[in-house]
Amino acid sequence: MTAAAQAAFLDGDLERAGALAHDAEEAARRAGDQVSRCDALALTSAVLWHQGRPGEGVAAAEQAAALADTLPPRLGGGVQMPHITLAMNLGLAGRAAEAFAAFQTAMERGEQANNVFV
Repeated sequence: MTAAAQAAFLDGDLERAGALAHDAEEAARRAGDQVSRCDALALTSAVLWHQGRPGEGVAAAEQAAALADTLPPRLGGGVQMPHITLAMNLGLAGRAAEAFAAFQTAMERGEQANNVFV
């Protein structure tokens, strides 16, 4: 379900992407799938960032980042992307120091996972 939300996001259909990401997060929560839940929350944050809704984006990203911090770094992008989307939303909200710290966390977790993307 998150893949469909990501496809809608990449197509620029932010409304559909947001709705699908919400549905994916709910399904992952019911299934106890923390990795998929983390991915869905990070995508929700990215959608909100692109919609110019940084306050809501920060809230979604904070949930995703908190969840990501309970997961092993070796899982790759899924546990670093929440920190990246958190940083983007914090930056958009004018909270530069916090944004920088979130990017630093993403880079540290990326290094632990040998993730060159981050």
